[in-house]
Amino acid sequence: MAIDSFDIEFHAIFDRVSKVVDLKGAYSAAAINRRLEQYFLVLEDERLKRIAQGRRVPNRILSDQEQMLKLLKRNRFASRVIAELIANPEGKVALTIRYGRKRAKEILLRRARERHGRMRIIRDKDVEKFLRRKRRRR
Repeated sequence: MAIDSFDIEFHAIFDRVSKVVDLKGAYSAAAINRRLEQYFLVLEDERLKRIAQGRRVPNRILSDQEQMLKLLKRNRFASRVIAELIANPEGKVALTIRYGRKRAKEILLRRARERHGRMRIIRDKDVEKFLRRKRRRR
C-alpha cells in the first residue's frame, strides 16, 4: 500500500476533526461516519437558519463543507481511525475514542510529565539573556 498525503497528515486531520466532532465511543467505521454526517447536517441547519433570518450566506460555505465530508469518506478516514486504534491501543487516537478529547489530552500530558519530569517554563527574557551571552562569547 502506497503512502499518500492523507496518511502523512492523518494525525493533523484527526486533531481538527476531533475538535468539532465528538468521537468518544465510536469504535466502528460506521459509527464514525454517522457522527461526521450528523455534524455536517448540523452545519447545514445553521446555514438554513441564517438564511431564514435574512442573512446572506455564500453557497461556497456549503460546497466546502460537502467537499470536506466527501474527502473524508473517499480517503476512508473512519477506517484509518480504526486501523490506528488497533495498531496503537495506547496512542492519542485510541485515547480520544475511549475517553474523549479532553480526558485523552490530560492522560497524554500526565504520561509526558512522568516520562520527562516537570519542565520549567522558559520566559522570553531568559531566552534573550541566553542569546546575548552566547553572542558575546563569539
